[in-house]
Amino acid sequence: EGNNATSVRLTVGTVPPPAIPPIICGVPEGPGVTVITAGFQLTGGPGSRTPDWTIEMAEAIFDRRGTTGSIFVHEPVSGSWVTPAARGLPRSDWTDRDVWTNSNNADDEIVLVYDWTWESNDFQNGWLVAAADSLLANLVAPFRLSGQLHNLLTRPLHFIGHSRGTVVNTLVANRLAYYFPTLTIQQFTTLDPHPSTAHKDPGNESL
Repeated sequence: EGNNATSVRLTVGTVPPPAIPPIICGVPEGPGVTVITAGFQLTGGPGSRTPDWTIEMAEAIFDRRGTTGSIFVHEPVSGSWVTPAARGLPRSDWTDRDVWTNSNNADDEIVLVYDWTWESNDFQNGWLVAAADSLLANLVAPFRLSGQLHNLLTRPLHFIGHSRGTVVNTLVANRLAYYFPTLTIQQFTTLDPHPSTAHKDPGNESL
């Protein structure tokens, strides 16, 4: 303080970015990431959410492996990955588990349930492509787990697409191949794939 007037000295500099693993670090290794994308939902709208079976499938993956892991669901408004409970998704009735509890351990498997239910039944051209671009952005962006940032693309990737969701996953795979030509997707599963020309999916009829 000088002459009864406060003063402060500011030093302008560059704020270093947070430490983020490089996008591609050779061959993917370690725990994997499975992406589940449901298909056309007739009742999709602003208040809709991904079908309950997608969470059952996610839990079944861990039950089959006999390991712990973490399940996250895409939140369409914020674009972030949240817990199933945060999206109001119930636990699976067929398991003996009262509620799925994420391990939040970076050394465990991760299952991501992509929620594009609102867009899945839109007839206008562009919604399908926008959904694929959104999923791609959410896979490429740094993934926060237990306070740390992780790069999902350094892990083995497995895509599971049902019905029209297969088209979304295919578009994402095409984009990954374009932007990251050295990246390998370990497994790509299609369940009753149904591209829809009526929903402006031309060019994908041969899936």
